[in-house]
Amino acid sequence: MGRVFSAHHEDMGCEVAVKVLGPAFDHHPQARERFWREARITSRVSTPHAVRALDYGCGSAVPYIIFEKIEGEDLASLLTRRGTLSPVELTTIVRQLASALDAVHAAGVVHCDVKMSNVMVFDDGGSMAAKLIDFGVARALDEAPLDGDESPSGTIYAMSPEQILKPDEAAPHWDLWGLAVLAFTALTGRPPFQGKSMIGVLGAALQGQRESIDNTRLLAPHLDEVFNRAFSIAVQERFSNAAEFAEALSDALEPGISEADVVLARIAATLIAADEITAVRRRADAITQVTSIGLDEHTTSHLRRRTWNETDGVDSTSISKRSGAKRAPTWKRAQSLPPIAAIARR
Repeated sequence: MGRVFSAHHEDMGCEVAVKVLGPAFDHHPQARERFWREARITSRVSTPHAVRALDYGCGSAVPYIIFEKIEGEDLASLLTRRGTLSPVELTTIVRQLASALDAVHAAGVVHCDVKMSNVMVFDDGGSMAAKLIDFGVARALDEAPLDGDESPSGTIYAMSPEQILKPDEAAPHWDLWGLAVLAFTALTGRPPFQGKSMIGVLGAALQGQRESIDNTRLLAPHLDEVFNRAFSIAVQERFSNAAEFAEALSDALEPGISEADVVLARIAATLIAADEITAVRRRADAITQVTSIGLDEHTTSHLRRRTWNETDGVDSTSISKRSGAKRAPTWKRAQSLPPIAAIARR
C-alpha cells in the first residue's frame, strides 16, 4: 500500500525515510484511513528499539509519514545469507525486540505483524542491534476497528491461532506468538509450524505439530520447554509479556559456555580426531573435567601444577596468566561445561 523513499530533511539536517501512499490508492478512502492510522499509531510509540515517526501529513494530496532512517538490513535478508543466528546474537535481538513490544503494548498498541522482514538489524558499536518497523497493520486498542479488520491480516507463518480465528479481537499475545516464531526460525532456519495454506499452518499449531530443535547442537536442554510454553494453545499458559519470554530464552541458551570456549573446543576436537599429540588430548580433557569451584588458592595452584605435569610440558606460565583475577579461570567455570565433543558441535 505504501512506498518508501530515502530523502534528506533540510530543516532537521539529516537523512530520513519517507513513506507515501501508493498512487493506486490515491482515491481509496479506506486505504487513506489505514495510512492515517499507521501515522497516528507509530507516533504513539516511543522506544529505542522501534522505528520513530518524525512527522506526517495525511491530509495532503500525497499522504506521507517521515521516519528515522535506519542503516542496515532486514532480518529476513540477513538470514537468507546466513541461514541462522548464533545463540548470542539471537538473545541480544530478542531482548531488544521484547523491550520494544512491551513498550508498544504499554502504549495500547498491537503491532499485529511481528516477522523477520519487519525487523531491521544494524551494527551498534560492534554489536548487533535491532529495531521493529512497519506499523502498517497495527491496531490501537482504544480505537474502533476499521473495515477489513474482521479478516486476518499479517503473515501466515507468524500469526497465532487466535489472530487467524478471531482477527477482530487484537491482543498483545498476537505479538508474543510472532516473536516466538521469529526466535525459533532465526535459531533453526525454518518456521515452527508449516503448511501449504493458512489452514495448514493453523492445523499444525492447533495440533502441536512443531518442527524439532537440535538441542544437542545448541547445548540447550530446556529450550523445548520455552517454546512449548510460548506456543501453548491455551493463551493463559503462555508467557505474560515479551520480556518474560526473552529472559526464559536467554536462560535456556546460555549454559555458561563462551564463544572462545567453542572455538578452542573445535580446534581441540579436530586435533583429537586426527589422533594428534597425546598431550593435546589430555589437556583438552582436563579443561572440561577439572572442577575447583570454591577451592582455595593453594588447592587451585596444586591443580595447575598437576595439569602441567599431566600434559607433558604445557607452559605453566601461560596457564597462570590465563587464570588471572580479571578473568574467571577455566577451572572455576569447568563445572558447568559439558564434554568437549558437545561444545565443539555447537
